Amino acid sequence: MYGGPSAKDLRFPSSLSEPGLHIFRIEKMKLIPVPSESHGVFHSGDTYLLICNSPEGNHIYVWNGNGTSVDERAAGAIYSSQLHMHMGEKPTQNRETQGHESAEFMSFFPRGVTYLDGGVSSGFQQAQKDAAAPAHHLYHVRGRKNIRATETELTWESFNTGDCFILDTGKFIYVWSGSQSNMLERNRARDLANQIRDSERRGAAKVEIIQEGEEPDEMIQILGQRPESLKEGCAEDDKEADAIHTRGAVLYQVH
Repeated sequence: MYGGPSAKDLRFPSSLSEPGLHIFRIEKMKLIPVPSESHGVFHSGDTYLLICNSPEGNHIYVWNGNGTSVDERAAGAIYSSQLHMHMGEKPTQNRETQGHESAEFMSFFPRGVTYLDGGVSSGFQQAQKDAAAPAHHLYHVRGRKNIRATETELTWESFNTGDCFILDTGKFIYVWSGSQSNMLERNRARDLANQIRDSERRGAAKVEIIQEGEEPDEMIQILGQRPESLKEGCAEDDKEADAIHTRGAVLYQVH
């Protein structure tokens, strides 16, 4: 446990008043800026603070991953409250949780969002930087209106013919499209793969587009031989995913 933010930590930079979207990740109770190439990528073990300044008003968002610690959640609430007073124009404060984000929150990320396992406390990023032994990650891309890529179990059992999946092997990022997936889903999956490349692989990985039944040798080596048949996809699954993801978003305003 790290305790709450110190008085020094609560001194916000003047740049926060500038127009646009500002994203910070809470690391050991400190606000660490998230570079623009990583906007839309969230670690499920962390808490993030987002500030959106526009002509229509100022908005503060606290995003909590499913594995966020109690300390980080508390720090997010403290930062949000202090920032609200710092900005002085009564911005709205919004609380978002992984998988249940509001439509307004999702509108900041037209390419969709990606959920990565782990967080600061798990040393996830340090492991990612170890180029000698890159970890393999599989992401399931779901939704049509609100696109999300969620890390899932590294097995063919996770696949289905109606969706797209992203396999990150370190040097290559494969975008696998099921035979029943549509062009919109494939394009969004490609965008998310590019996002993972830029944020997690620092632009060093190569994105490859793969159709069902055309899996390269590396995919087979990692996942094993593909079964003769995979689970069938269903268009209703994406509609259900969009509906589920928009439930539970909370908006609250401090006057």
